Amino acid sequence: KNQFETLKEHEFGTNDIYCAAFVILNGYELVRLESELGNRKLFIFDEEAEKVAKTYWNDTAKVNPRMLFSALRDLKSVLHNA
Repeated sequence: KNQFETLKEHEFGTNDIYCAAFVILNGYELVRLESELGNRKLFIFDEEAEKVAKTYWNDTAKVNPRMLFSALRDLKSVLHNA
């Protein structure tokens, strides 16, 4: 079961912008962005993105740093325009 109440069935969410950038870098589109308590945001993806996120959290991910930073910049732009 998802830890975030706002998630619909078949969705994966993270409030970690670095993990979200990594997921986007691996080809998953951001479904939506939701506000949590305070200033935190919840990045919501299709549930399949969780597999990729696990490689991020398990330190088994391989990534081009410049591409990751580019994805991070894009996400920060989305945050500032939300």
